[in-house]
Amino acid sequence: MSAAVMARPKKPTKPESLDPRTIAFRTSGEYAAWVDRLASHNRSTVAGLLDQALVKFAREIGFEERAPER
Repeated sequence: MSAAVMARPKKPTKPESLDPRTIAFRTSGEYAAWVDRLASHNRSTVAGLLDQALVKFAREIGFEERAPER
Protein backbone atom coordinates (compact mmCIF):
# COMPACT_ATOMS: atom_id res chain seq x y z
CA MET A 1 0.00 0.00 0.00
CA SER A 2 1.36 3.47 -0.81
CA ALA A 3 0.88 6.60 1.23
CA ALA A 4 -0.92 9.59 -0.24
CA VAL A 5 1.26 12.56 -1.16
CA MET A 6 0.20 15.68 0.69
CA ALA A 7 0.86 19.24 -0.47
CA ARG A 8 3.03 21.39 1.75
CA PRO A 9 1.08 23.95 3.76
CA LYS A 10 1.32 27.46 2.38
CA LYS A 11 3.14 30.08 4.43
CA PRO A 12 0.86 32.90 5.57
CA THR A 13 1.49 36.11 3.68
CA LYS A 14 2.03 39.40 5.43
CA PRO A 15 -0.31 42.28 4.75
CA GLU A 16 1.27 44.55 2.16
CA SER A 17 1.43 47.48 4.57
CA LEU A 18 3.69 45.47 6.89
CA ASP A 19 5.93 44.12 4.14
CA PRO A 20 9.45 45.47 4.79
CA ARG A 21 11.36 47.21 2.02
CA THR A 22 15.04 47.86 1.67
CA ILE A 23 16.42 51.23 0.69
CA ALA A 24 20.04 51.09 -0.37
CA PHE A 25 22.60 53.32 -2.00
CA ARG A 26 26.20 52.85 -3.10
CA THR A 27 29.03 54.56 -1.28
CA SER A 28 32.75 54.24 -1.00
CA GLY A 29 34.10 52.00 1.73
CA GLU A 30 35.53 55.06 3.45
CA TYR A 31 32.11 56.76 3.54
CA ALA A 32 30.37 53.59 4.78
CA ALA A 33 32.93 53.26 7.58
CA TRP A 34 32.32 56.92 8.52
CA VAL A 35 28.57 56.30 8.68
CA ASP A 36 29.17 53.26 10.90
CA ARG A 37 31.34 55.34 13.25
CA LEU A 38 28.75 58.12 13.33
CA ALA A 39 25.98 55.65 14.19
CA SER A 40 28.15 54.16 16.92
CA HIS A 41 28.89 57.63 18.31
CA ASN A 42 25.13 58.26 18.34
CA ARG A 43 24.58 54.91 20.14
CA SER A 44 22.38 53.88 17.25
CA THR A 45 22.24 51.57 14.26
CA VAL A 46 22.82 52.90 10.76
CA ALA A 47 19.08 52.50 10.06
CA GLY A 48 18.22 54.40 13.25
CA LEU A 49 20.72 57.13 12.45
CA LEU A 50 19.32 57.58 8.94
CA ASP A 51 15.77 57.64 10.31
CA GLN A 52 16.68 60.39 12.80
CA ALA A 53 18.53 62.38 10.17
CA LEU A 54 15.70 62.18 7.64
CA VAL A 55 13.05 63.22 10.18
CA LYS A 56 15.18 66.18 11.30
CA PHE A 57 15.93 67.22 7.71
CA ALA A 58 12.26 66.99 6.76
CA ARG A 59 11.35 69.38 9.60
CA GLU A 60 14.16 71.78 8.64
CA ILE A 61 12.92 72.10 5.06
CA GLY A 62 9.29 72.57 6.12
CA PHE A 63 8.00 69.09 5.25
CA GLU A 64 5.29 68.81 7.89
CA GLU A 65 4.02 65.30 7.20
CA ARG A 66 4.81 63.07 10.17
CA ALA A 67 6.99 60.06 9.39
CA PRO A 68 5.23 56.73 9.87
CA GLU A 69 6.69 54.11 12.21
CA ARG A 70 9.50 52.13 10.64
